[in-house]
Amino acid sequence: CLTNGEFSKIKIDRTFTGEVDRLTARPKEAEASYRTALTLLDGLGDDARLDRARARSNLGLVLKDENRLADARAALTAAAAEARAAGDAADARWQVARALLNLGSVLRLANEPGPADAAYREAEALLDGLAAEHPDKPRFRRELAKVLVNRGNLLARGDAATAAASLVRARDLLARLAADVPKNPEFRLDLANACNGLASVAFARQNPADAERWLSAAADAGRGLLATHPDVPAYHAGLGMDLGNLGRVR
Repeated sequence: CLTNGEFSKIKIDRTFTGEVDRLTARPKEAEASYRTALTLLDGLGDDARLDRARARSNLGLVLKDENRLADARAALTAAAAEARAAGDAADARWQVARALLNLGSVLRLANEPGPADAAYREAEALLDGLAAEHPDKPRFRRELAKVLVNRGNLLARGDAATAAASLVRARDLLARLAADVPKNPEFRLDLANACNGLASVAFARQNPADAERWLSAAADAGRGLLATHPDVPAYHAGLGMDLGNLGRVR
């Protein structure tokens, strides 16, 4: 018979094991670990709502990466519902927003732009509140920027004005984050993505001058990445693509 402490350690180990497997491209092992964690957490009642929401969100990401979109949608919808039921604390709203951000991506892949936009808008509202309440926590601003980039990319060819506004706001947030924490590569990587999204909108609006401006900004972000992390091949590849697109525009 396990003590509460021993039981908690097992379910935490299973969740962390799943995360390691997901990030090291072992989806089958990650799925098994998350499902084991959920089996353990299901026995803990309301006290484990946020842990279950977190595990379901991570499981949804694995399923999305495997292109099992119906299963991913179910896992992420359940994660959002579980986190909503946990109350109105910051961590609960954070978990709802996180699930909705990833649900929006799944719905976009499933060619459901209306529901995807609705998920992004709800996540944006939650993260707006969290970022305002906790200006000292960069993760809320970064996640808000990710929602804005995803929504901008979703709307780029249908509602270019709204897409541009969303992406410009994301760019502004990420530029401040990159300035505040210059050694964190994720902020500059996201900044380059936002600028590339703005270039795509400019292409859709047949505005090559703006496309050139945003691709130049994306390349600048890429150079900033390489200045602090010169040994990451993906950063070289990203800058190469930005420069190639910039050359095409010119």
